Parts: sequence; structure tokens; C-alpha cells
Amino acid sequence: MAASRDQAQNILFTKQPFVEDVGPRRIKSMQFTVQSASEISKMAEVQVWKGQYYDPNRKPVEDGLLDPRMGPANKFSECATCHGRFSDCPGHYGYLKLALPVYNVGYLSTILDILKCICKSCSRILLDEKLRKDFLKKMRSSKMEPLKKGELMKKIVKKCNSKAVKCSKCGYINGLSSIFAFDAFIISKTVVKENESSIPSDKPPVHFTYVRRNKRQGQKGNSVEGPPNVEE
Repeated sequence: MAASRDQAQNILFTKQPFVEDVGPRRIKSMQFTVQSASEISKMAEVQVWKGQYYDPNRKPVEDGLLDPRMGPANKFSECATCHGRFSDCPGHYGYLKLALPVYNVGYLSTILDILKCICKSCSRILLDEKLRKDFLKKMRSSKMEPLKKGELMKKIVKKCNSKAVKCSKCGYINGLSSIFAFDAFIISKTVVKENESSIPSDKPPVHFTYVRRNKRQGQKGNSVEGPPNVEE
């Protein structure tokens, strides 16, 4: 313990992110995406599985919401990870392992727009070839402002989801997609009129997808898994 404190005294604490100096390099590609569950757990210092802040002695609960490994809870305490004080420690990640999947509300509208624009059978965009090329050319234009591209995207979504659309590639009839309710997020419906004859023989004439929140999520109780498996 004394050795670790001596090492901590020689560490320069800063809230700036660490950048390794590896010299100039050429960037081949760049990708923006959401971190996976394994990446989040690797970055974290602790798995939080207790819903308490403090114990009866007013100390932060271990594996709780103010676990000392994530940083000092007040200016009188010390970080259990980097041994920094309240003003020096940049803070460290913790993560919750949920018992059931949860929808990310920040991406619901984007997911719905994608569902409105693609065929539910072959995933091709629901535009004929001429319109697809015209919209693609406009979207790739470097002269078009971001706000204009946003308006153009709304036009594409409206064009694809204004009515039942037949896919130009596979012939599948796609209906409207919409958010139904908080616990039944996405409904994708295909409605085919009786007088329509161009229905693929290998596809059902009516397709109804109802994605609903798991009933267990509505029950009372702790929805966070724990304690962590020691063997993992």
C-alpha cells in the first residue's frame, strides 16, 4: 500500500485525455459507431450492481453508484483507482449489466426512418432506380449544406413511406412503419388490397411485425444483474 502511494505521488494528474505520441501516420479510414458491450466493460473499472449510494456509516457502498473506484465522492475522499484527490481525478467508468435488453431512445427515430426506407424482405431502399440515383447524387454533393441534406432526407423518408410500396428488386409489398407506444416501439405493417395481383407467391400477403417490451421489464424489482461472475 505504501509503495502504491509513493508511485501515485510521482504521477501528474490531469483531466486531459492521454494521447500517445507515435509520430505522424496516414489515416486509412475512420468509422463512428456505438461502443459494444465488451468494449464498455473493458474500459470500466467496476461493475455496478448495487443500487445504494452510502452505507449506514455514510461511506460509499462498494459496487454501488458511488464506488470509490470510479472516483472520489467528495473533496475529502481519495480515488481507489488512481489515488487522486477530488480536484485531480478525472473520473473512471463503471457499467451496469442489465438483465434484459433495453431500447436506446436516442436512436429510435433513426431506426424508424431506416425501417421506413428499406424493403422488409431484401433491405433495398424503396425507390426506383432513377430516383435513387438522383437522391444519391444530391446527398453526395459537397456544395449542399447540412440543413438542406436533412430536408432532403425527410423527403426520401416521406417518399418511401407515404403508401404501400412495391420493392423494385424483389417485388415485396411494403406498408407503413411507425412507433406505436412506449412498450411497443415499432410496428411494420404490409397491407395489400384485394385488387392487387402482383404479390410474390413465396411471400405472405399481410406481414405484421410487433416489437414489444419484455413483460419482465414491467415488474417491480432490480433489473440490474449482479454480483459479477468471478470466473469471467
